[in-house]
Amino acid sequence: MSAEWTCPDCGRRFGRRGQGHECAPAMPLDEYLATGSPHEAPIVEAVLAALGDALGPDRVHVEPVSVGLFLKRGSLFAELRPMTRWEALGPPG
Repeated sequence: MSAEWTCPDCGRRFGRRGQGHECAPAMPLDEYLATGSPHEAPIVEAVLAALGDALGPDRVHVEPVSVGLFLKRGSLFAELRPMTRWEALGPPG
């Protein structure tokens, strides 16, 4: 990741120093997946594998937060959010 900044309070990584955010720590991916629906883990694994193939291993930072997964590479470029029976993958916001 380029020019990243880590919030000293919550430990989350951002593309800009002092970037505004909801200051809540991310959780480990395995803990996040353990609380989700049964359909979520295989979808998350497939998306992360495809990103790894396309961008190279360890090129995407995955940040599990309460609303879903934030996918970052320098800055947030996509979100993976759980829905009732599917996962929504799209741009931030």
